[in-house]
Amino acid sequence: MPTLEEEGVRAIGIAWMREEDYPGLIRIFEDGHVFGSWEEWSERAETTEKQFQSEGVIVLRAYLDPATFPAWCAARNIAPGREARTQFGIEFAEERYGRNQS
Repeated sequence: MPTLEEEGVRAIGIAWMREEDYPGLIRIFEDGHVFGSWEEWSERAETTEKQFQSEGVIVLRAYLDPATFPAWCAARNIAPGREARTQFGIEFAEERYGRNQS
């Protein structure tokens, strides 16, 4: 399977949470019950970030805000779950690097 770099992707956005926002965000997420503690989430997120960086990809932390994320989801008709977080990261990176990065 080709790496993101081989596919021409220079940057990706990963939905990221600040520790102080974590409790409010997981209450919003439809899959919030699977997140575990802040420390567990943070460790998994940082591992994912490092994996992408090792492939030569720029990783942008797309910080979620519990006050605005529900409206962002509603505007796109996306439930506040995994798909929404992924799309949020994609749009965040596209704003900075453009849609076609190759």
